[in-house]
Amino acid sequence: MDILCSAVVLLFGIITFLKDKKLYNVGAVFSLFWGMILLLSTLRLYGLYEAGDRAYLFIMVGVSFFCLGEALGERITFINRNGKRFFSKRDENQINVRRFYLLLSVCIVCLIPDIKMIIYFVKNGFDLNRIYYTIAMNSAGAETEISNIQFGSALQQIIKTYIGYPLLYLLISVSLICFMKKREKKYFFSILILTLIRFLADLKRTLLVMLFLMVVFFFLLLRDSGKYMPGNFYFFKKFKKRYIFVLFCSFAFIYIIISKLRRGNNEASFSFFE
Repeated sequence: MDILCSAVVLLFGIITFLKDKKLYNVGAVFSLFWGMILLLSTLRLYGLYEAGDRAYLFIMVGVSFFCLGEALGERITFINRNGKRFFSKRDENQINVRRFYLLLSVCIVCLIPDIKMIIYFVKNGFDLNRIYYTIAMNSAGAETEISNIQFGSALQQIIKTYIGYPLLYLLISVSLICFMKKREKKYFFSILILTLIRFLADLKRTLLVMLFLMVVFFFLLLRDSGKYMPGNFYFFKKFKKRYIFVLFCSFAFIYIIISKLRRGNNEASFSFFE
């Protein structure tokens, strides 16, 4: 069952890629990502325990419906009572600011446990190395300074995980696009605030890598701006190949600085890739 599910998911990825020959097609990326996870899972490297057939089946069904939704979304048009499209070509790239602020407020409320923990670290003078070590050891089940501190109820932790974090990643990507399109400060500050909350909550560099990839994929998508994104973006007009090099160097510099600050004086504690 595991081999069959892996093959089916990878096949979905290949088919969606061949459909329009774009590797950044959302269906292709999603399918190939889960296909590689399933394939590596079947190898059971490093003593990885064997997952049940039901887990593989659920993932295969989920990826299948995701690809189906992605394919149908390009062909199905929703019509209102007046016979007009719910989303016109003109409206596809417009952001409802009120709903944006509403979702941003909901996201921050859901992240209150993380905000309380960050405030605790700041009040007690924790540096980045101490924060990372404390959170890492606490996640591993070791006794730490925060083991007996409740930053939120069990319900708040669930809401944070299943509502707060998904909204955070969604709002960061939307804010990034809006900022590059309109250069409005509110989108920049929303990116900054959400990124700081998420980063200081565990000091993992995953979000930094995600931001870098978001920018890269954004400019890749702009190559098809005439088809997908009507209108000219300011950053796209000014964008040159040399800026890719500057962007990559800036990312590498920030990544290394954060790694050194997080590692502190204990050179053997953490690698640049953990």
